[in-house]
Amino acid sequence: MLDAVVERFSERERRNWEEIAVRSAPRTADELALAMTLFAHEATTTHRTLTLARYAILVESGTQPALRARLLATGAQVNEWFHVWLRLAGSDDPERHAPILMNHWTGVVLHELAIPDPAFDPSEQLKALVAAIVGERVGT
Repeated sequence: MLDAVVERFSERERRNWEEIAVRSAPRTADELALAMTLFAHEATTTHRTLTLARYAILVESGTQPALRARLLATGAQVNEWFHVWLRLAGSDDPERHAPILMNHWTGVVLHELAIPDPAFDPSEQLKALVAAIVGERVGT
C-alpha cells in the first residue's frame, strides 16, 4: 500500500515540477532567486499537502529502503531541471552548486512548514545565497 502512495505522490510531484519548468527559465542570479522564492511560497501554501507528503515519504525511506528507488527517479528529474536553470543563470558548476542551493531551499521550506511565519519571505536570504554561489554574469 505504501508503494502505491509513493507512486501517486511521485506522479503528482513530477506534474508539479513540469508545470514549474514550463513557466520558469531564470536567466540571471536574481531571476533564479526570485523563482526559488516563488516556489518556496507555493510549496508552503498552494502545494502544502504535497510538500508535507514529500518530507514524510523522505523520512519513511530512512526505514523503508524499497521506497528510495522511486524517490531517486523523481528527484533526478527535478535535479535536471535545476541544473538547466543554474546554467541559464550563469553557474559554471551546476553539479556543485545545485545541492548547496537545493538543500538550503529544502531547509527553508521545511522550517516554514513546521513553524509557519505569517511574514514568511525567504527572498533576501535566497538572493544573497544565489548571488554568492552563482554570481552575476557580466553583461546581463
